[in-house]
Amino acid sequence: MPYETAPLQIIADILEELDYAVKFLPASAAIPIDTLLVHLGENPEEVYLLEMTFVNDLLAFQGIPEEFDDAMVLQFLVRFSFSFAEEQAAELARLFMTLNSIIPAGAFCLNEEVGTIFLQHALHLPAREVPEVVLQDIVGSIDTFVTAFAPDIQAVAWNMKSRAEVLETLKADGFAFPPMLPGPASALNDAAE
Repeated sequence: MPYETAPLQIIADILEELDYAVKFLPASAAIPIDTLLVHLGENPEEVYLLEMTFVNDLLAFQGIPEEFDDAMVLQFLVRFSFSFAEEQAAELARLFMTLNSIIPAGAFCLNEEVGTIFLQHALHLPAREVPEVVLQDIVGSIDTFVTAFAPDIQAVAWNMKSRAEVLETLKADGFAFPPMLPGPASALNDAAE
């Protein structure tokens, strides 16, 4: 479905008004789908790029037809520039389980096959429009937690710190990691006994 203005360009304009540095990359031979890049953080030496794409476009590029009356999925993805050693995968996964318990948007992940660390969030929408307040909340949250946690994630990835050391430092800095509470399933199990 052709648009007068590309939806990601509209999102770029909103984020620019919120003082984010953005670059809209329309689909081309080099990049098969429209992509929006958003610079995160205030330190020019630490570049974290948030990539925004519609998953529907990726599926259409792969030959899966898009149904315009179905929900749209806007993907937010930050790929970290550092990789990790295979022996650090379990320590990173445990760290990510703890960090993910407090971040409101997205989840830190790793891909063991290629040694990639990333943060990913998917926003389901009825159309290719995102309210400004939703963009501000999601991008702001991703910006805050990527820039806050990236140095510690890299330290664990490179075996310079343990998960326990990182969590101890973060707690001293005021982060709180609530315990996992028993869910309804545990109550059902208790009732069955």
